[in-house]
Amino acid sequence: MPRIKLSRREWLLFLFPFSLLLLTHLDKFRALDASRLGLTLNPLARARENARRSSCQSNLKQIGLGFAQYLQDYDNKFPINTTPLLNWVHTTQPYIKSCPILHCPSDRSITKPMIPSYWMNANLNDQKGLGVSLKQVARPERSFLAGEWDAAIAASPFTLNEKGWNVKAKYAERHLFGANYLFVDGHVKWFTSDDIHKYQSEAPCCTLHSWKLKVIK
Repeated sequence: MPRIKLSRREWLLFLFPFSLLLLTHLDKFRALDASRLGLTLNPLARARENARRSSCQSNLKQIGLGFAQYLQDYDNKFPINTTPLLNWVHTTQPYIKSCPILHCPSDRSITKPMIPSYWMNANLNDQKGLGVSLKQVARPERSFLAGEWDAAIAASPFTLNEKGWNVKAKYAERHLFGANYLFVDGHVKWFTSDDIHKYQSEAPCCTLHSWKLKVIK
């Protein structure tokens, strides 16, 4: 029997129904929106997003250095975080200095210089919004200091508080289905939102006043 040769177009038309069937039945792909699917299938898009993720990690490391300098000048107390006009963004500005550092390059929602792409862990403040002491953080290398948020927010939502850890909070997924997080000791790590939900339910915690400071394994 002679072998049938198909053109490239004929092959694409032949394989198209099977591709649709595959995308329909695989949960991983069914859950993806168009932009995510593009990142998944397009190597160039993934490379660009990886570059933006690295830039975002650099931002958080610079923010971590700003926090460290603030701690040195204020008896190892974390920044005050009480109102839209008196929060960590403003109190650390003399140390961070550059407003663009507050903005993730993948965050398209930012329209004002002092509105950050990042939150500060509210558990590093007491109930009055006053910064707690660094020595009260038992595991700095496993305790969140700051991280990415999925929207520009003001006032108390400049932080991610205890309630934020216990509900299905809108964690950012700007970088390949995940986001960057800064720890109290200054290192930065990327997590998926699923990882964060997993760690928040399984991780041990230590009590700071009436707040719970989450740490991860």
